[in-house]
Amino acid sequence: MVLALSAHPDVAVAAVIGVPDDLLGEAVMAVVIPRTGVEPAPEALAEFVRTEKGEFHVPRSFEFAAELPLTAVGKPDRKVLKQRFWAGRDRRVV
Repeated sequence: MVLALSAHPDVAVAAVIGVPDDLLGEAVMAVVIPRTGVEPAPEALAEFVRTEKGEFHVPRSFEFAAELPLTAVGKPDRKVLKQRFWAGRDRRVV
């Protein structure tokens, strides 16, 4: 899913994380840094992933950011991204 999102011409960097979902327990969210000067529509990104990978791989939601926290090796730090969504929850999927 990350590779498909990253291949979209309007996406500079993407990370995929699990966020709380009242129905499923956890749902997939894509956090995207758009390329400079563009504002990709979530629907367009979802359709791109659907075409590349299939319906099952489409994130349930998208969030756009100017930057992502990085690990020591320069990859998006998914644990840090997830923290604000799971803060204050009794149960946490990590």
